[in-house]
Amino acid sequence: MRRPVLILLAALLLPAPGLSVLAQTQPATAQPSAAARPVSDAQIHAPPAAVTPVPLHASYPAGLLPLSGLGLELRGDAPELGWAARDLRQEWQTRLGLTLGMGGTRRIVIGTRADPALAAKARSAGLLTDQPQSYALFVDASGATIVGADAAGAYHGAQTLAQLLTAGGLRFAQIQDAPAVARRVAMIYLDSSSGVNDALIPLLARLKYNAVLVMSDYVQWDTAKAGGYANPQGATKAEAARVAELARTHGLDVIPLIETLSHVNWMFQNGKNLDLVQDPQGQANYAYDTLNPATYDRVILPILREAVEVFHPKVLHIGHDEVRNRDRFPARPNGVAKGFESLYVDDTVRLHDALKSMGVQNDDLA
Repeated sequence: MRRPVLILLAALLLPAPGLSVLAQTQPATAQPSAAARPVSDAQIHAPPAAVTPVPLHASYPAGLLPLSGLGLELRGDAPELGWAARDLRQEWQTRLGLTLGMGGTRRIVIGTRADPALAAKARSAGLLTDQPQSYALFVDASGATIVGADAAGAYHGAQTLAQLLTAGGLRFAQIQDAPAVARRVAMIYLDSSSGVNDALIPLLARLKYNAVLVMSDYVQWDTAKAGGYANPQGATKAEAARVAELARTHGLDVIPLIETLSHVNWMFQNGKNLDLVQDPQGQANYAYDTLNPATYDRVILPILREAVEVFHPKVLHIGHDEVRNRDRFPARPNGVAKGFESLYVDDTVRLHDALKSMGVQNDDLA
């Protein structure tokens, strides 16, 4: 089941409390005051009573765990536990200006069911789960505990705990949760302004996504720069690598997307590689000639190799959608003779075999 997530960014359009926005350089007294008037459909929304996404099982008894004297304790050395601690510290600092340290008189304990004591605590509450990426979470007067079925589950539990933070303390809770679907993918873009991903990636982790599809057509690959068709608005390879590492350290598998066969306008930038276009009489320069060896030797395979070197992906998305939506495919006489189905399958198999030789896995993204 797919669960659409709506992210409202209206807050970004409003001035922060205590700030004013001046539309002109004249003194504010030069403009008449606007009288306040009621709006019939205005609503006041209280903070949600439950976390997002809504857990499978959750109860929220009355009470708050005080923040004073509260510290972290990690049970294990998996990287995900360190990421969980990092994110919680950031939440404390950003929202409340407080420092969340290690130890303390009361503790936030983060670990997995591999720890016998944590497994026993979750079992005694009837919240132990062994489903991959699942977790149990407890907050009461003694402290907070996150028990992941695995390290990824513990990390997801920390994202839930962050949503229980209030200025007065952590809300009491007993929660058991597990993913509704194994692969939860969001799509992000790389360009010269991709710094937005610094805010977006932690948000996706908070919402418990576990993969990002990274649109990478216009990264300034060395092959494209040497061939004269690199887009100056594309992200640098260094930026692509940075964003990939940021995603991985927020629990997100990185799936680069390099559009091939169709949507390949990127390889014809600045009028380059036009000898490789599928339809010389077309208007969109939308697909490449699969029967010209230079398509692969000059452009496609070198760029895929660079993408593998930069992203170190488990899987790579090769596009291949809407192949016949713009120009003719096939258009060249030798392609027409061979037929669309053979051209499509042969290209897919060729790229599959090439990526497999580079160490990329075969995977079904459906």
